[in-house]
Amino acid sequence: MLSAPPRPWQREFNACIQCGICGGSCPLGHAMDYTPRRIIHLAREGLLEEVLRSTTPWLCVSCYTCSARCPGGLKITDVLFPALRDAAFAAGVQPPAEVKKGLDNAYRYGNPFGEGPRKRLEWTKGAGVPVPILRDLGRPVDVLWIVECYAAYYPRGQDNARATARILTALGVDYAILGTEEKCAGECARLAEDIVGHSLPGSVMKGGSLRKLRDRISQKA
Repeated sequence: MLSAPPRPWQREFNACIQCGICGGSCPLGHAMDYTPRRIIHLAREGLLEEVLRSTTPWLCVSCYTCSARCPGGLKITDVLFPALRDAAFAAGVQPPAEVKKGLDNAYRYGNPFGEGPRKRLEWTKGAGVPVPILRDLGRPVDVLWIVECYAAYYPRGQDNARATARILTALGVDYAILGTEEKCAGECARLAEDIVGHSLPGSVMKGGSLRKLRDRISQKA
């Protein structure tokens, strides 16, 4: 058994009043074996082992709802869940297989779904408006839209991407996307502490189109 919660969050979360707003606000609270409120309570009692061996440390999607609504201003997203994952690794706990698979896919294929880069543009076919691609425009734009993986590949996310494209067009925004050159930005890898050993965060910056845009912005400045 772990007799004490891992630092550096031990003292910080002593301020928790156990109101339960965090767990009630979490979009995945129903799927967690232990809500943030319960985690903090168990940490105070030195009973973290069950939490670390559950799927709870890996379910946070970093929406920051819990942190925003916490009356004590506790950094649940930025401190609590990273500390749990660190403690799990230190205790020799292996993350769920699907987490490893998603991160490995992101490293190999540029997205956690393991889909090819050509499919990243499939969502644009039903947008109802032209979706400009930076490479094809051959000029700088005011807004570079990083669509990201879920909005590009996941059916429910694709609806959001199409709606966003229609809104940007209706507002007359001068924007473009990277298209097939876009890679996973690595946010999921960052949240999972990059458990497969790959350096995904910032990988989108390696895209040639984005480099050109950055250079053009620098020249204009």
